[in-house]
Amino acid sequence: MLKIILLSDLHIADNGVEIWNTDTLSHFISAKHIIENDSDADAIIICGDIADDGSLWAYKLVTSELDQLKVPVYYVPGNHDSIDNMSAIVNPESFLKSFVIDDWKFILLNSVMPNPETPLKNMARGMLDTSTIYRLKVELDTDYNICVVMHHPPIEQEGWLNRKLLDNKDDFNSIIAEHQNVKLVFYGHTHFHSIREIGHTKFICVPSIGFAFDKDLPKFQIDNGKEGFLKLILNGDDIDCTKFLIK
Repeated sequence: MLKIILLSDLHIADNGVEIWNTDTLSHFISAKHIIENDSDADAIIICGDIADDGSLWAYKLVTSELDQLKVPVYYVPGNHDSIDNMSAIVNPESFLKSFVIDDWKFILLNSVMPNPETPLKNMARGMLDTSTIYRLKVELDTDYNICVVMHHPPIEQEGWLNRKLLDNKDDFNSIIAEHQNVKLVFYGHTHFHSIREIGHTKFICVPSIGFAFDKDLPKFQIDNGKEGFLKLILNGDDIDCTKFLIK
């Protein structure tokens, strides 16, 4: 049996400054304490937007706190992240790497699209570049069960959350449809937990640690108290995914 913890959209600002009148740093620390009290996880995966502003301070803080858990941590960047700053702080063996545990292979992809007009910032929407698509095809040629992780949604979302998706989601989904061993696709970005099954694959949006939204609330209205993370249990053919609130 495997236990994987998935977090997303921490949005920690430089020096822990509040954003959107929300103390995202305290949310992250609360999540860490919950995970610490349930400490038999096999791995932790963070699905992007670790920092809100790409600050070195945020990456140093997050890696320092999570290293205390003595659990392997793997990182995927989001549109708010600085890949250069992340690369300078995060263990290179944990950043955008694939890894195998038992009969599962986890493939971590970079869906961040640089902004050509503002080099230090990224586009809000995402894309898998040519080299990433090639790598995905190569990585899928295996007998392992597959879990793919990225930041941007590769499928349509509900309500006003259906925005800033993966630009080449159709290409991605055509590849996924050809591989029956792809059981799970996790992503973040929308700040709203959802599960949708398409063919042989479950597409799961990881809830936000920093601040939550809801498809039924007005655009960008924070859904206080719905911040959380996921615990994934893989036991043979059984897949169980549970959301834990941090408040």
